[in-house]
Amino acid sequence: MADVINIRTYLTDIGKLAEYAAVRREFLPGTPPTSMTFEVPRLFRPEAQIEVEVVAAVPAPAVGK
Repeated sequence: MADVINIRTYLTDIGKLAEYAAVRREFLPGTPPTSMTFEVPRLFRPEAQIEVEVVAAVPAPAVGK
């Protein structure tokens, strides 16, 4: 999780933003990555309430190792 640089979140109920933020802080303590959060009327799966897209920058392995 230390390699996460951006999070894009889609919520079907923006009223649950504080709940989501509390859980996110558990997994990403310290300085948070950049992020965007959007309220959407629905997601691909009708029962889903949240969708999270995460971008991480992982260092390339050293050449010759």
